[in-house]
Amino acid sequence: MVKIGIDPHFSYANMLCDVAWARSHGTATFLIPDGGTSASELAAKAVERDMPGLPTAVVKMFDILPAGQVCGRCTSFKDGTCVDRAMIVQPKDPGCTLFVTKSGQ
Repeated sequence: MVKIGIDPHFSYANMLCDVAWARSHGTATFLIPDGGTSASELAAKAVERDMPGLPTAVVKMFDILPAGQVCGRCTSFKDGTCVDRAMIVQPKDPGCTLFVTKSGQ
């Protein structure tokens, strides 16, 4: 652990959270988004572009799987887990190096 910044307590608390997360889900790998525009935001903008005039609440109801390499489009994705990596994942999580596209997607 490297304590950086003016608040060392945050670094320590974050480390404890990471350890608890790893123990709870049995994994040592974390895929964390980069913080840019999320794929779901881009997909929502596409819906708004294709179907203008929809209320924002309606657009948010769409469960849109973004284009590209995301876990939901991988052959290893099954019931919220990655079979190859034995990890709990969400369909919209970014794909990894083991990503294999399902046919027709």
